[in-house]
Amino acid sequence: TMVLGTPGSGKSFSVYGPFIEQMIAKGYSMFVYDYKFPDLTEVVYNEYLGNLNNYDVLPEFCVINFNDPTRSLRCNPLNPKYITDPADTTEIAELVMLNVNKAAVEKEDFFTLSAKVYLDALIWFLKLYEDGRYCTFPHVIELMAQDYKIVFKILAKYPELHAKIKPFANALEGGAQDQLQGQIASAQIPLNKFVSPSLYWVLSGDDFTLDINDPKHPKILCVGNDPDRQAIYGTTLALYTSRMFKLINHKKKQKCGVLLDEVPTIYLKGLDNLIAIGSVREITQVKDITHFQRLSASLPF
Repeated sequence: TMVLGTPGSGKSFSVYGPFIEQMIAKGYSMFVYDYKFPDLTEVVYNEYLGNLNNYDVLPEFCVINFNDPTRSLRCNPLNPKYITDPADTTEIAELVMLNVNKAAVEKEDFFTLSAKVYLDALIWFLKLYEDGRYCTFPHVIELMAQDYKIVFKILAKYPELHAKIKPFANALEGGAQDQLQGQIASAQIPLNKFVSPSLYWVLSGDDFTLDINDPKHPKILCVGNDPDRQAIYGTTLALYTSRMFKLINHKKKQKCGVLLDEVPTIYLKGLDNLIAIGSVREITQVKDITHFQRLSASLPF
């Protein structure tokens, strides 16, 4: 279900509220992207408290709140168990760079592509190193801030990374220092804004898993954004959402609702595919006409 309307027209009251009420009453697990946290989260929580007896297995109520980490659970979207193939890190790198640079959705240049490849290589390295002990988004940012010459010496020791770092290694060996520094900076500069104690804390733990519709361990997960910090929180929340999409769309899972408030505020790779073939129920609130046209063009009708 796609809901479009001007601000104050009653979308949340007339559509979101009844959907939340009926889904929880029917025992659904749920994911809620709450753009103006905690508006929708409070509605979900109160409905949850009023329907505890409607679940065969009581779901865990989980909240991600970057503004107040003391009231947030921790979850690592780059947990090694979610990364099983080099293609996964490629997708993660693309998702991150597209969220920090919306213009790259329409047009990619040399430095944008270089940033994706470098980020891809670092994530896959952390996945391999000590069985993924340090494979978190904060560790990726801190590793990227180190001297690139030292980093490439370390990466070169891993045969699995040779193909990913070959363009950078060639530039380093060929003496193209200015070009190489520009390539590295194209990844470093956009990610510097994520250096935050609260973000690091929430993104580096594992209090719950993202398979929210596991029949044995269902969850109701609310993730909160903040309009004042949309550019920062939106990228990290997109990481959660994209990982969650891959886990919920399988057979023999519990019925699951996915509610995305103000979806143009984050770039979600795979959203069109989930709508086209997913067995979940979606509410997508769209106000950006360009995003709507791109989204609707992929639908199977």
